[in-house]
Amino acid sequence: SWIPSTLDDWTTVHMTNITSTYYVENFLYKFEFESDGGNNIWLDNINIYKGPPSEELVGIETLNDDINGYNLYPNPASDQLNVRFDVANGGTATVSIVDITGKAVGTHRIQAAAGSNIAVIDTEKYASGVYFVNLTMGGVTRIEQLVIE
Repeated sequence: SWIPSTLDDWTTVHMTNITSTYYVENFLYKFEFESDGGNNIWLDNINIYKGPPSEELVGIETLNDDINGYNLYPNPASDQLNVRFDVANGGTATVSIVDITGKAVGTHRIQAAAGSNIAVIDTEKYASGVYFVNLTMGGVTRIEQLVIE
C-alpha cells in the first residue's frame, strides 16, 4: 500500500461552493471517495476560511513562470469545473469566469498553498457558451478558454 512521503504527493483543493451561510458551529462536510477498486485517500489540514467577495474585472497581464501547470477539466463542463495549478509560493489567488464580452460573471478568491492546487467551481448557473477562466496570483494572470454545455 502507498503512503504519501513528499510534498509533491499532496494537492490543495479549494471548494468554492461553501459560502458564509454554512459558517456555523459544528459545521460538517462529507467527503466521498470513489475509485476503480483500489488506492487510498489521504486528507490532511482541512481549513475553512472566509474569503472576501469580489466584483473586480481581471485583465490580461504579462505571463511568467510563477503559475505552472494551469489547466481546466472537464472542458467542456456542465455542472462542475476543476481549475488545477501549481505555484512555488502560497498566497491569495483569484479565479474569475469571464464571458465573451469581457465581463467577470463569477469570481472566487482562494488561499493557494505552495505546490499543487485544485479549485472546484460550480458551473450550473452559467449559460451554455464560451468563457475564459482567468487565474491571477501575485500580479500574474493565466487565461484558459472554457466551454460550458
